[in-house]
Amino acid sequence: MGAEATASGNNAVAMGTGAEAQAKNSVVLGSGASDNGRGAETYTGQYSGASNQSVGTVSVGNAATGETRTISNVADGRLANDAVNVRQLDGAVAESKRYTDDAIAHASAIEGGSYGRRMDKAEANITALQQGTSGIIQVKDTNGQASPTPTCNNSLAAGAGASASGNNSTALGNGAMAKSSNSGALGASSIAERDNSVSVGSKSHERQITHVAAATQGTDAVNYDQLKNSLANVGASSNAYTDRHVNQLRDEMARQNKRLSSGIASVVAMANLPQPVDPDASMISMGIGTYHSESGLALGISHRSENERWVTKASVSTNTQGEWSLGVTSRKIVWFFFE
Repeated sequence: MGAEATASGNNAVAMGTGAEAQAKNSVVLGSGASDNGRGAETYTGQYSGASNQSVGTVSVGNAATGETRTISNVADGRLANDAVNVRQLDGAVAESKRYTDDAIAHASAIEGGSYGRRMDKAEANITALQQGTSGIIQVKDTNGQASPTPTCNNSLAAGAGASASGNNSTALGNGAMAKSSNSGALGASSIAERDNSVSVGSKSHERQITHVAAATQGTDAVNYDQLKNSLANVGASSNAYTDRHVNQLRDEMARQNKRLSSGIASVVAMANLPQPVDPDASMISMGIGTYHSESGLALGISHRSENERWVTKASVSTNTQGEWSLGVTSRKIVWFFFE
């Protein structure tokens, strides 16, 4: 409606010369006014935080040209979606200021009456912290014992008379002393005297470390159960190894004993082979020997010379261990005559 007014959006209304309603459901009022393409929008309202889903835009000016209009004679808004006027805005600002002023005055009155008490409480809290009777670390000292003394770089001492005199050392407990660099003394009267060590006691006053989980890495502490199981496994393996090798040695000794006994039996058999006594005589003989349940068999051949000066012998033997032996000898007989 109006010269050159256009309403190109569905259900849009444009009223005024050159008014332009481009978006769906938008309303444009006034000469040269435009919705500038703004239509239905979904957004969260500033300050209210409420979700909004509009169906269109009502415009009385033109954002592209910077032209705006005042909407006058607006009644006070009553519902959440009503427009508000300047009177309501001024009243809201005045109410906010009054509320703030009253709150400040009330807070000042309270602080004025309780400031001293709060200071007293703060000083008491500071004293409690200094004496170790408040907070997550607390100390009960009724005898006025010496204060802890961390004396080196990055050292920490906690407990009456505790001393951390090594660089990066920690002493926790009454009388605990961490004397060496990067050492830790845990527990009353514990002493750490070696670099990079943790002590939970002192000489003749040792402590147990309880509830130690089973070690999983090479540098983890081993608990008693792991030690017992390891010793049991080592003992079983060692016993099995020893038994196996002792049995092997026993078997080897038994075999050597059988070989020795059978060898002696072979010697006994060979030693019992006879030889001829007549001149120019030959003999084939057989001998049997036994020793410690082993047996030997020997076969021999011998010859005596015609002049009875020489005896030649050869023998072969075997035994129950399947071993063989061979012997050959020739000797001259010398006669001695005694008058």
